Amino acid sequence: MRILALTAALLVAGCSQDSLSAKMCEGIAKRLLRSPSTYDRTKMIDGGSSIFIEFDAANAYGTSVRNTVSCEFSDPSSAKTIEITKFMMNGDEDPMLLESAKATLISLSSRL
Repeated sequence: MRILALTAALLVAGCSQDSLSAKMCEGIAKRLLRSPSTYDRTKMIDGGSSIFIEFDAANAYGTSVRNTVSCEFSDPSSAKTIEITKFMMNGDEDPMLLESAKATLISLSSRL
């Protein structure tokens, strides 16, 4: 019984820590929003190098809208630097979004 409680506590504690990939993906999403201060994450699935985030944010009219972001990163264990390889926002995989995400990732990385 104690082992089960300890395991559950460790799992809950581990879930509160976002991975570097998750933080980067979230940072990119916020930077691409019209009103980043309205960002409110509702769900995140952190698969290490593959991240899915669902969030609410205000659109151009100030109305809160549900959005999704999906990021895929190079395997951080196989390289010294992390690189974004795929970026989708609201199901759109536009090459311009990927280039914008790469530029944002470089900007965010320089702050770390």
